[in-house]
This record gives sequence, structure tokens and C-alpha cells, in this order.
Amino acid sequence: MCFACRDSSSAEGANDCQVNTGRMEKLHTILKHEYGGDANTFMKDYKNDPYVQNCSALVGYNYCCVEEFEGGD
Repeated sequence: MCFACRDSSSAEGANDCQVNTGRMEKLHTILKHEYGGDANTFMKDYKNDPYVQNCSALVGYNYCCVEEFEGGD
């Protein structure tokens, strides 16, 4: 599992994940301290949280954080 956020709006209040990275940090803290790093149980409990993603395709890779900004007309 991993933490991710994506949006495409520049409208005020609509770009929450561009500025609210604290939510991902809080979820990581919960995973580490309340779940003891048990990602499987955490995923079951937080499967509907938009910041929690199933990243099983990345098994064996190091952790990373990707921040992407796109602009359009």
C-alpha cells in the first residue's frame, strides 16, 4: 500500500491534496504507531480513504513520494 493524492483543479478549495499533504503524514503515523506497520490490516480499515492506494505492483521497490503538477488551458 502507499499514500497518494491526485487532482486536476486549480479552483480554490478544490486542490486539497496539493496543499494538504499533512493528511498523508497523519495516515503514515497511524500505520506506524497504531497498526505497527501492518499494511494489510490498515488497508482493510482505510480502503475507502482517497489518500490510501493499493500499490502492490510496486512490491520490492523502495518507498518514494511523487508530486506532480500539470497545467492546462
